[in-house]
Amino acid sequence: MTFDDWTTATEAKVQGTWNLHQELLTAKLDFFILFSSFGGLVGQWGQANYCAASTFMDAFVQYRHSMNRPATVIDIGVMGEVGIVSETPRILEQFQIQGAYVLAEQHLLDALAGVVQQSKLTLSKVSTTPNGTQDQVILGLRASTPLSDPSVLVVWKHDPRMAIYHNLSATAGLNRLPGTEKDKLGRLLEQVKASAVILQTDEGKAAILEMLKSSLSALMLKSEDDLDDGIALEALGLDSLVSIELRNWIIRQLGVDLSVFELVQSRSLIHLRDRIAQELIDQHQA
Repeated sequence: MTFDDWTTATEAKVQGTWNLHQELLTAKLDFFILFSSFGGLVGQWGQANYCAASTFMDAFVQYRHSMNRPATVIDIGVMGEVGIVSETPRILEQFQIQGAYVLAEQHLLDALAGVVQQSKLTLSKVSTTPNGTQDQVILGLRASTPLSDPSVLVVWKHDPRMAIYHNLSATAGLNRLPGTEKDKLGRLLEQVKASAVILQTDEGKAAILEMLKSSLSALMLKSEDDLDDGIALEALGLDSLVSIELRNWIIRQLGVDLSVFELVQSRSLIHLRDRIAQELIDQHQA
């Protein structure tokens, strides 16, 4: 990319935003709204200049807030009814093939109305500064089908910050499946109630390990074959977001409450399995 190409895309947003800011410094505004792109959050191949300019606008609203002035940025995704994407069938089709969620014009109008209303409500409160407003609204950062679907090829699919979105769809999908790990888990817990000794057998340990790997595989979007049960969970790629979801799953399904720190610092899946088994045995004996 040449410097001229870089400047052409960035200057309008960067210099344009700065000019508006300078001209309105003395004005008492109810709102100051910037239209940006979610490309500034997740990037887009071949558009480093456009995405950098969008990132600037995301950061600029925080600069305005540091001056105790209102500012909000709306990061817009793929627009399907108006704008350059809707006017270029080839580009729209490319996004659709990737599985991107295509926004309607009304989505943007609703977001704009909400941002204006929120800003007015916040500014109307006594001793409330613009820092209390929503400073960033993201539209369309989603897929037309769950991100766990192999057909979804959107660029942000493997962004670590999408972990919660992955986890919600993946966990919901697992919970809807009949006759899978959910049923195995129910049978195991029934056996534990009858006698916790099963957790000390190879069969019981294998069952817990299998369910842990299945859950972690869904949460991290990795094949179970890629999850080495002998290495530290942190080395497997377990971060704080995924560990929160894994902790919630363990509490909800097994009734064992472990801290996020314990999960992240677990020496291995085998170690975590033994820790859970011991907790269940202690609960049964109590």
